[in-house]
Amino acid sequence: MATINEQDIWEETIYEIATTDDVVGGPGGIANRQAHQLANRTLHLSTGLSTTISSTGTLSTSVSSALSTTVSNIAALSTSTGTGLSTASSNITSLSTATAMQTANAAPVGEVAYFASAALHAGWLKANGAAVSRTTYADLFAAIGTIYGAGDGNKTFHLPDLRGEFIRGFDDGRGIDVGRTFGSGQAEDFRLHNHGPSGIVSASGSVAGSVDAGIALGGSNFWKSTTTAATGGTETRPRNLALLACIKY
Repeated sequence: MATINEQDIWEETIYEIATTDDVVGGPGGIANRQAHQLANRTLHLSTGLSTTISSTGTLSTSVSSALSTTVSNIAALSTSTGTGLSTASSNITSLSTATAMQTANAAPVGEVAYFASAALHAGWLKANGAAVSRTTYADLFAAIGTIYGAGDGNKTFHLPDLRGEFIRGFDDGRGIDVGRTFGSGQAEDFRLHNHGPSGIVSASGSVAGSVDAGIALGGSNFWKSTTTAATGGTETRPRNLALLACIKY
């Protein structure tokens, strides 16, 4: 008894034996055609399935390896991210604290400060008596108003002019600098004082006549008016250092 020699091919159709076909066996016999076709299909499907299973196994190994690597990378990333987030959180906390301190210590609007450089700093204006916009510097206008001048009376106001000035604390009812209003200027002055005369000459008896021009006679005394030599500069001042006076806006 012979067996069918199947081939790894896909049979598109299966022959249907007709009633008129002669019953002929053997490798090419009509009676064995269906068996050959079905055997070929079976071998083709079996081979394809085996290849698929083999490929799936290889793919499974590759996928498993890739997944393992991915999981490892995710774990490493998680650790790195955790460390990074912790550091970032710490930095944010430090920055927040520093910002809060800077905010708390920020100069209030209207504060006057002296700078050791001639360059103007951001957020400050020179305290030079200039007329500036009430709109642009609305916060400063709200703080000092027209104490140092009303500008044009509508759109501007004046800054205090501290150029060449010494600052004196407002008396505020203490009674030392009486009669001053807040923000007012004060001219230079000397405290009231006097200098006693010198060189009075006494003489016995009565002195008559004119002894010398500029010498006054008066009974038993006579004297001569004198003027001391001038000394000093154009103003009275203490030692000082010139810095740039500015006001916060």
